[in-house]
Amino acid sequence: MNLLKATKNYSSIVTKLFKAKGLRHGTREALQLFTFEIKRKLKRTTYELYLKNEEFLFDSYYAKPSLGESLISICIPVYKPSMRYLKKAIESIERQTYTNWEICIADDNSCSDELNWFIAKLVNDHGTKKVRVVQRSENGNISKCTNSAIDISTGDYILLLDQDDALSKHTCHCLIQAFVTN
Repeated sequence: MNLLKATKNYSSIVTKLFKAKGLRHGTREALQLFTFEIKRKLKRTTYELYLKNEEFLFDSYYAKPSLGESLISICIPVYKPSMRYLKKAIESIERQTYTNWEICIADDNSCSDELNWFIAKLVNDHGTKKVRVVQRSENGNISKCTNSAIDISTGDYILLLDQDDALSKHTCHCLIQAFVTN
């Protein structure tokens, strides 16, 4: 069924390949396209299943009592981010099993109303103890923006997170456990 659906989705591409490359070369390129697409989908599905299985197996382990009161500052430098991915990054922080974290966002002069609205809502939802924000007046690129996020952090540990990354829900727990036990 999925292959049939994929075939319908790619039929216009294949038609264009046949017209541009001819039957022989167009067929070869179409097969390469289908092979690549199938491999890509299988890899994504396999990895997603692996992550779900890992989190399911270790949920009870990570639900153990608190490891301490160490605060993790999750520093995120942002510059004109895709709001879709930034929201996923923030959601991944909110889902952490270890809850003693703060988000430190440094905006590298994005001049985005949507970003400003999102950050204001985030501060409103969590408060200024959980979400710290600095607005840079000029673009300083990734290094200066990251340093600005670190400067406003108050945590015992710093975790750097890119604006389009997401954390596994046990990341902070594993970090604290590694620091506490060593």
